[in-house]
Amino acid sequence: MNLLLTEEVQRYLREHEHDDEREFVLRGKPVHGVPPAVIANQIAGRRKAREKLPIFYQTKNIVYPPIVNLEQASSQATAVLKQRLVRDWLGPENPGISNGVDLTGGFGVDSFFLSDLFLAFHHVEPNAELVEIAENNHSQLGAGTIIYHNTTAEEFLKGLSSPISFIYADPSRRLFGKRTAALNEAQPDISALQPEIFNKTRHLLVKLSPLLDIKEALRQIQFVRDVVVVSVGNEVRELLFHCLTGFSGEPSIRAINISDQHEERFEFQLSQESEAKIEYGDPAKFLYEPNAAILKAGAFKTIANRFGLRKIHPNTHLYTGAEFINDFPGRVFSIEEHIRLDKRLIQQRFPSGRANVITRNYPLHVDELKRKAGLVDGGNDYLIGFSALRRKFTVVASRLK
Repeated sequence: MNLLLTEEVQRYLREHEHDDEREFVLRGKPVHGVPPAVIANQIAGRRKAREKLPIFYQTKNIVYPPIVNLEQASSQATAVLKQRLVRDWLGPENPGISNGVDLTGGFGVDSFFLSDLFLAFHHVEPNAELVEIAENNHSQLGAGTIIYHNTTAEEFLKGLSSPISFIYADPSRRLFGKRTAALNEAQPDISALQPEIFNKTRHLLVKLSPLLDIKEALRQIQFVRDVVVVSVGNEVRELLFHCLTGFSGEPSIRAINISDQHEERFEFQLSQESEAKIEYGDPAKFLYEPNAAILKAGAFKTIANRFGLRKIHPNTHLYTGAEFINDFPGRVFSIEEHIRLDKRLIQQRFPSGRANVITRNYPLHVDELKRKAGLVDGGNDYLIGFSALRRKFTVVASRLK
């Protein structure tokens, strides 16, 4: 790694960060003694970090891990969110003199942001190369409270002789090179480590696959007090389970969607969802589509009750009302016209041949509807196809938010 940190190599990486790393490897020429494959990986890492981890990208002498590790790492946006959540959860328990642990340190993104909350923070990682990279990067970023342990989560827990204020884990979801969403197939297996973890801490935060069923996870993880579904730009990225040792109540479920402009938050409990009664109805003036975090959280009826909306259909996750709700957590459309699925009529309505096409619980997929309507992507208007209780609708709409 020392060669990567020389001024000559760092300058080369900055000047060539837009190069095609595959062509660079094929040329096979070392750069100031660094093998081409290593240089190519750093170029790819810098390019990915520019959007995902801007504070890393903007800091000098950052070293990037293999791309698979960088892809598994939290983004800066989600790491900062976890930092805020943990600060709130610990509250007065964390006056700046407590300690925390990341049992799955990896590239060290979450360790860096979480460490700011603690007087001492332990970064645990069995891969010696990743430990070296994390230690270098944290130093460049100015982190001064992190202690590094090149060992497994299991061994670290066995060696703990005193309680820990907070434990974080983001188990690897790759099994024999393939992704898995199963909790007991991830490494480390947090479900098996729970007795030891809860013997050492009151607070555990586990980050799990966004593909995992929340109710199934709640059956496998003890003492869950808070579930947080995190989406970024309306794409679900993380499921977070905050456990408080001994907690026996019903967990709160929060759906948080992070965008460039703001955060959308919605909170409910599963009992509220199961007990909720809602009305179904054909589309009125406005269509509402909850953000991806809310849909993943399963607040299909609660969201309608909270905002006084009717649901279009049990299996169509669109909602409708006669009034515009500016603070609705998701997209809002104004229906301009109901239109028959007739290519001639649609092309008269969209003379440019462009529209944003959406289907929800509709017989045609988006590409099929575009072909049948003779449209390509673009423009400001929307063509939306969906099923209601008694019939199917195709509407022309404009997006309000």
